[in-house]
Amino acid sequence: MKTFDSHEWGDVWINTDSTKIDEQVAQESISSRCQRIFQYLETHLGSVKGKKTIELGSGGGIYSLILAQHGADVTLLDYSAKALKYAERNLAALNLNGHLVQGDAFNPPACNSFDIAMSFGTVEHYHYPKRYDICKSHLDVVKPGGIVIISTPNLVFLPHEVLKFALQKIGKWGLGYEGSFSRKEMYKMAERLQVISPMVIGSSFANDLKFYARLYRYNIALTAHKTPLLNRYFSYPTMDLYWNGISQKQHWIDNYLGFEIVMLGRKPMRA
Repeated sequence: MKTFDSHEWGDVWINTDSTKIDEQVAQESISSRCQRIFQYLETHLGSVKGKKTIELGSGGGIYSLILAQHGADVTLLDYSAKALKYAERNLAALNLNGHLVQGDAFNPPACNSFDIAMSFGTVEHYHYPKRYDICKSHLDVVKPGGIVIISTPNLVFLPHEVLKFALQKIGKWGLGYEGSFSRKEMYKMAERLQVISPMVIGSSFANDLKFYARLYRYNIALTAHKTPLLNRYFSYPTMDLYWNGISQKQHWIDNYLGFEIVMLGRKPMRA
């Protein structure tokens, strides 16, 4: 399966609305993944207030929104104009400011200019050598000592891998090529990039299992409408059920089995 072109990624975002972006941002802000990211930033960078950040392949820019709420000077880069329109609506919905840049993550602007470079669900859509090149772009844009954050699906989180395989088989997968990372590949990438203080963390395994249980139920419900027997036992879960306002607890197992894994590292302090 090939990587999407820019116009195809635009189609992914065109029908996405911002009506519940406040809930999405609030929920992610109290996730174990976000807590661990901020702990790393606090340790190695201090407060993010006033820091310059860039999100590569930003889409709706959830983490740019979170960092902007903490006073960061955020830039969102995407080569899809439709994605940036969606990000612009999200910023407006939360009364936040940000710089929107339509550009290529493989040839990013203003190298050595940012304190934090990040991406969430971007680099896994590329084969090598582009897979390495887009990771390196994160390092290129940050200042010496700056922080790199790269989040991708976790190869060993089987509920996602099985669902992806099934949807690909029936032609219902809409995100082009997606090659999930393993922890081993993440650490190899960190070594190849020569980042210092590398760390690989994960999202909440328990919360991710609950989410995918509902996602599987939703997909079964789609079939149930055409099958009277299934329709008796399955109904559509509502998205409101995903929001509970409860901070996720951190557990060591998340770093190995969570749906998403995140590589964190610092650019060496050298010329």
